[in-house]
Amino acid sequence: MKVDVFVVGAGAAGLTAARKAAEKGLKVLVAEKGSGATIQSSGVIDVAGYSPSNGMFASASEGLRALSSGYKNHPYSILGGGRKTEPDKRAQESEKIVRKALEDFAESMKSVGVNFKGSLDENILVTNFLGTFKPTCLCPSTIYGGNLKNLVDSSVVFVGVKGFPDYNPKFCAQSFSDIVSRLGIKPKSVGHSFLDIPGLEQRGDILAIEIARKMDDSEVLKKIGQNLQKIVKSSEYIAIPTAGLETPEENLKILEEATGAKVFELISFPPSVPGYRLVRRLEKAAQKAGASVRRGYKVVGANYNKAVKSLKVEIGRKITEIEADTYILASGSFLGGGLKEDCDFLKESIFNLPVFSGDGSNLEEVYLEKLLSREVFPKGGHQLFSSGIKVNEKLQPLSREGEPVYSNLYAAGSILSGYNYMAEKSGMGVAISTGYVVGLNA
Repeated sequence: MKVDVFVVGAGAAGLTAARKAAEKGLKVLVAEKGSGATIQSSGVIDVAGYSPSNGMFASASEGLRALSSGYKNHPYSILGGGRKTEPDKRAQESEKIVRKALEDFAESMKSVGVNFKGSLDENILVTNFLGTFKPTCLCPSTIYGGNLKNLVDSSVVFVGVKGFPDYNPKFCAQSFSDIVSRLGIKPKSVGHSFLDIPGLEQRGDILAIEIARKMDDSEVLKKIGQNLQKIVKSSEYIAIPTAGLETPEENLKILEEATGAKVFELISFPPSVPGYRLVRRLEKAAQKAGASVRRGYKVVGANYNKAVKSLKVEIGRKITEIEADTYILASGSFLGGGLKEDCDFLKESIFNLPVFSGDGSNLEEVYLEKLLSREVFPKGGHQLFSSGIKVNEKLQPLSREGEPVYSNLYAAGSILSGYNYMAEKSGMGVAISTGYVVGLNA
């Protein structure tokens, strides 16, 4: 089998890269052994939420400039021209590229029926299951209603589902009230309530995905709207666990008509329904562009010299060899399986690429435990989580000597070193922007 572009990994980075390559008319194959790490995400697009040393960024734009100018190994710095580029110029170029990538992402999502709100110019604070807030750049319109700015001087009620153990609306409401009071914000009122979901009554082990499927049932949704109307009374905003799987925006409109209030869904714990929806929409957009996405395709080996010649793929019980002109590695970090522990050392899983720490140090002879701090939450995060492969400005993996390992191999997403996406809240921004660039370069 022969294709123009072979993408390893079907998360945000891989599917973005596949879509951009397919839009150029190339024959693109995406291989994913399982579900990937993006499904574990919150479903919102974090670009730059926190500085490793100075707290929360007011805007993703501010964060981009700070990270790309101050940290030469950060993927945003690489996008801005590379390690040798002057910091201010690096910051300007990085912001231009990320802005284009996010605009492209939003348009592609709109083409498959999802509206994302927000911008690089402001980090919005959206509400989660714990009643706390998450800074993010873009989020689905179904979540955007939970933006803290919308809830100021308003009445809000947090509604849970009887038998759904992942979300306690009473705790959420109390936590929300405590936090906003500390911020000097006084909503009109904050309440909580529970409701039954028709067909799921008398259970104590309901899953979020089950609630989401019920929300997509028009008859059930009508009854939910009637139940909400009785519960919420005169509240201006209603927070619910999930808006549905297939038609979340339409579902919320129906509930808003029934209640007369603004309804939004909360950010939830992984695996989240919004994260699942995001993966499905990214996949749909890639397929719409002409890419072929194959799940259950596990890459188990590679043939290479100065260039990658082919990959060995396990499909069921068979091993198939697939050739391509260009290969894109978007296999993720630990969750996705792109990085692994091997005899107490950190290794890349497919091409045996050298692995580097966030500051650019070669980790060939460094034990994995040395990359973990004795502190549970060290300032700037554990070094392990900023480790990965090092790339040049074209996003080609580099050798220990700083040269491209293979002429036709590119990399994108969380397998890259130089940043801690968990501490920075930058994971989706890096995934989408690096996927965008390698897809254009393919």
